[in-house]
Amino acid sequence: MFSFCSRMSRVRAHNLLRQAAPVYSGLNFWKLTIAIGVRDLLRFSMNEQRISPRRRILKTGQIAFSDKVPKLECTVRNLSETGACLQVSTTHGMPTGFDLIVEGARHACRIVWRTDTRLGVAFI
Repeated sequence: MFSFCSRMSRVRAHNLLRQAAPVYSGLNFWKLTIAIGVRDLLRFSMNEQRISPRRRILKTGQIAFSDKVPKLECTVRNLSETGACLQVSTTHGMPTGFDLIVEGARHACRIVWRTDTRLGVAFI
């Protein structure tokens, strides 16, 4: 059941479900896990930790490493006042800091998390 989650996600889900279990005292703990769904529970807990809400968008952006290097095209998947989720062809070799240009606005960024094709960035 937890095979898709990392160990930290499993621990977080387990702790959140334990806190919710007394509210649903008539249900078995594992039935509650299945009823709520671990992915939905983790998504809910992650959204609660954000400073500002993210808006889902699908816009083209550019990653600028410096003025001398050509810009890298990216897709902005969601955006907030404090950060964004970017989709790129590959994240390998990506520096930790760069500028993101979306709709003419330039934001200094640092990478917070990454997968093979997506980056989570915080605006500096």
